[in-house]
Amino acid sequence: RGSVQQDVLRLGENFTHKQSQPEVSVDLRAPGTATTVTPGVRKYIFTEGKGRKTPPADSKCFVHWTLRLVDDASGKVIDTTLGEEGEKAPIEVTQPERSDGGPMTRGLIDGIYSMTKWERCAFYVTPEQGYGEDGHLSFPSVPPNASLVYSVMLYGWIANPKEKRRTEMMYEERLEAANRRREWGKDELEQERYWQAWVYFNMGLSYLDDEFMFQLEEKERKQANKIRHPMLLYGSSCLSRLKVHNRALKLAKQVTFEDPDNGKAWYRLAKGYRLKGETDLALKAIEKAMRREPNSQALKDELAKIKDLKAKNLFAEKVLYQGVLVKDEKKKAEDKAAAEAKPKKKKSLLYRIRKSFSSKPKYSSV
Repeated sequence: RGSVQQDVLRLGENFTHKQSQPEVSVDLRAPGTATTVTPGVRKYIFTEGKGRKTPPADSKCFVHWTLRLVDDASGKVIDTTLGEEGEKAPIEVTQPERSDGGPMTRGLIDGIYSMTKWERCAFYVTPEQGYGEDGHLSFPSVPPNASLVYSVMLYGWIANPKEKRRTEMMYEERLEAANRRREWGKDELEQERYWQAWVYFNMGLSYLDDEFMFQLEEKERKQANKIRHPMLLYGSSCLSRLKVHNRALKLAKQVTFEDPDNGKAWYRLAKGYRLKGETDLALKAIEKAMRREPNSQALKDELAKIKDLKAKNLFAEKVLYQGVLVKDEKKKAEDKAAAEAKPKKKKSLLYRIRKSFSSKPKYSSV
């Protein structure tokens, strides 16, 4: 049988937080100790979750997963909820076999409801608990009688949820759902759990996505942005701390574009540039922030940090440049000394005779 090359459950580029690192390769032939969830569904845990509670049957679960075929030796992913760059928020799953991500197999549903919060695992699902003897023709394309392997992460759940499905929510209900996830993210942020906080902020932003915002009237858009813009900036802060600088800057830039007078957005952009080491851009952003909030001590402190980093960078460049020059001069001196110390080869008699005949005669001027 084939092997899973790696667990690709990740949220974008270069995450360094220990709880968001990709898992090591897992050999399907001997993946370790398994537990049986239901007949036809085996579970292998990559990372233990938080606590021992599992989602009640009536709960709404927040998950990401990737799907592969057990018999595909290449380990090719044939379905994922992550998006092309891992940018999507976790999808919301409810029993029985429905979710925001489309049709799901019975084996995956049973597996998800056996997990604990923040758990990572793999589920090996037989055809009977997967797509059966007919397979699945549309996306994902699954051949008949195929055994499946899901890599899954459970981010949490709401027990006995009063929320509707996102596609069924009205305007006010979407705002409430987004704000609820913002509060969850703030709780994680206060505990300095930046990756978990970003997950919740990203979930909240999914309720106020571009398509939804485009349909709103000006008054409704302003009200939605009172929730959305802080989430974008909170998310930018989390991603900067996780060293996902490009995405962090993108979120802050989005707020400055939509609300140019937002001093906090310019401050967040400046800090993001500083953490990335781009001091010139950081200075431009902090100057714009200070024009909007000239009395802010936080902005003055950030300006001092940017100037200090710029001075350190200039000094490091100067030392590096001087070091290169010194090394170059030293090398030249060593080469010259070695050439002078090398004994000159004595010319042979035959060489001197040939040299005397080949030299041109000198004529004195008349």
